[in-house]
Amino acid sequence: LGPISWASVPEETRPMLAALMAGMAGGGALTLYVSPQAMTLWVGGVLSGSLSVLVWSGTAHDMALAAMLLIYGLALMKAGRIASVAFIGKHVASEKIREQSETIGMLLNDFSESARDWLWETDYRGMIVRGGRPLLDHLGLTGIDADKPVPPRVLCTNRRLLARLRQMFRARQPFRNVVASFRRADGPVWISVSGKPIFGEDGRFRGYRGVASDVSDLQK
Repeated sequence: LGPISWASVPEETRPMLAALMAGMAGGGALTLYVSPQAMTLWVGGVLSGSLSVLVWSGTAHDMALAAMLLIYGLALMKAGRIASVAFIGKHVASEKIREQSETIGMLLNDFSESARDWLWETDYRGMIVRGGRPLLDHLGLTGIDADKPVPPRVLCTNRRLLARLRQMFRARQPFRNVVASFRRADGPVWISVSGKPIFGEDGRFRGYRGVASDVSDLQK
């Protein structure tokens, strides 16, 4: 709005127009807060024109509107910058966690591939999502894709043991040194399994995580 057109606006309508400009500034700030510079340019550009017209008018009513718009604009930019800092900090933290998780995953894979002990993990359904390959190799099972979630029923022929593990899984109970025997073509193999339930930050059950060991030499 220019000074001439503003002068033709009825005084009772001016607060509505000022509120409209404030809404435009707020909407832009909400959209652009991830980029502080763009947000500042938008808010400053929208409100500076309104402020200049109100100040040029010089009436007490318009000066009061100008003061409120100025305070609103400053508060809006400050809040936007705080939100921007929080957003960037959260994004950086998420990236660090992702990188650390990838590094830990690589180390765990190296450990699993080079030792008779390996780490395993299931999802909330009980499907083995990590550690399936070394387990299949120790059991001599072929034809099962270890790159996909592995259901435990294909690994365990001992129904009593499978029922026990299912009971602990449903009760979210940790277990330690549960030893099971498996038949291979070249003889039996004994696996010791320990695990504990894992939960997300929201408290929801995510599955189990633990360690498995080939203890066949100890059983012979």
